[in-house]
Amino acid sequence: MHERILVQVQRVVSNYRQLAAYCDSFFAQVKNTLADQIACIEGCAHCCELQTVCALEAVVLLSRSDLAPAVRADHHACALLQESRCCCYSARPIICRTHGLPLKRAGEHGVREVHHCALCFYGSEANSLPDSLVLDDDLITLNLMRLNMALCMLLERPGLAAERFYVAALAGHEAPDVLIECAQAYPPD
Repeated sequence: MHERILVQVQRVVSNYRQLAAYCDSFFAQVKNTLADQIACIEGCAHCCELQTVCALEAVVLLSRSDLAPAVRADHHACALLQESRCCCYSARPIICRTHGLPLKRAGEHGVREVHHCALCFYGSEANSLPDSLVLDDDLITLNLMRLNMALCMLLERPGLAAERFYVAALAGHEAPDVLIECAQAYPPD
C-alpha cells in the first residue's frame, strides 16, 4: 500500500477510534448517572448478536492478533463471544459500544424515538430522559458511514462502502485482500 494512502488511512482509523472513545465516554456518563437502570455487566451478552460490520470496522477487527473464531452454541450470538465475553473488547464495533444505552432514532414520519435494551430502564420511561443521557444513534451511524466511505475511497474501492462483512468470516481472517492488507499496515489499539 502506498505510503501516502497509508497515512490517510491511519487518519480515518484514528477518527474512528475517536468516535469509539466518544461512545465509551457517553456510556460511562450514563452508567454513572443512571447506575440502577443499566443492567450491563461484564459477562452479559444479552445484546451480543452482531453478525456483520462495515469495511472500516472489518479493518479494525482484522488488525487484532487475538481475533479468533469462537465456538458458538447459539447461531444468533456474535462470533466474537467466548464464554459470554468479547474476545476483542477494546476493538469492538460501534454498535457494541452503544448496547445498554438509551438511543434516539428517527422513527416513523421523522418522529424521534428512544430505544434501549429490554434489560435496562425497567420501571422507568426512557423517553422522558434528558437529551444529555440519550445517545443520538442516527448521528453516530452517519459519522461511522462517512468514515467508512472515506476509507473505501482511499482504498479506491468505493463499492466496499455498501458491503457488510460477516464477523464469523473475519474471525477466520476471511475478507477482501485490500482490507486484510490495510489491517496489516497499522498496529491495533
